[in-house]
Amino acid sequence: MIPKSGNRFSEKIMLNKKANGTDGRSMTATVNADTGRKRMRTALFLAVAMAATVGSALAFQHLGGYIPCKLCLEQRTPYYIGVPLMLLAALASTLRAPAWVTRGLLAVGGLLM
Repeated sequence: MIPKSGNRFSEKIMLNKKANGTDGRSMTATVNADTGRKRMRTALFLAVAMAATVGSALAFQHLGGYIPCKLCLEQRTPYYIGVPLMLLAALASTLRAPAWVTRGLLAVGGLLM
């Protein structure tokens, strides 16, 4: 018999648990496990992307002989700050710092861009 909770989603979960003969606890633990790998990959991707962007601008300047204007030089500043910040976020994730530290660093990097 289905409990009268008024929520169809919880009724389906109850039926699935009864059909499988499990309580669903082990499945919930694996789904909610957070290893920090996604945050580390995100930080490394952003660090590489930012470094490639500012690196190409520097290559145009030093190898190509293009002289950047004042605005172009000012627009590079967030990248100069963002690359080390994203590397710090990747390091924090690797060292298993609290999740809020890595997420905060990623948020600041996102605001810079």
